[in-house]
Amino acid sequence: MRVSIVVQRYGPDVLGGAERHARQVAERLAEFYSVDVLTSCALDYTTWANHYPPGDSVLNGVTVRRFPTRHPRPANIDDLWGRAYLHGHSLDDELAWLRAQGPYTPPLLDYLRRHR
Repeated sequence: MRVSIVVQRYGPDVLGGAERHARQVAERLAEFYSVDVLTSCALDYTTWANHYPPGDSVLNGVTVRRFPTRHPRPANIDDLWGRAYLHGHSLDDELAWLRAQGPYTPPLLDYLRRHR
């Protein structure tokens, strides 16, 4: 059986709670299954800047597939949402904010569409 886990950041130097839990689950499952982790190339959640090289690697028996983020998170992300919230916004505004919030990795989304 193959298992894929999608998480925003991944690795032993990523200290976030959700990311750490995903790594623990992936490594436990890898004892019994073929496990892929699909993640961004980011290390820092405040910027989502690419840090790791894109592509595949193996970490503790888990295949890690890294996809680049399209852009880092803007430093003024809170101001962008505050202005839109105060002055009204459309669904397109909300989707643009989500993409800006990050991590936005179109290649990861394409991979999911192709490999379901």
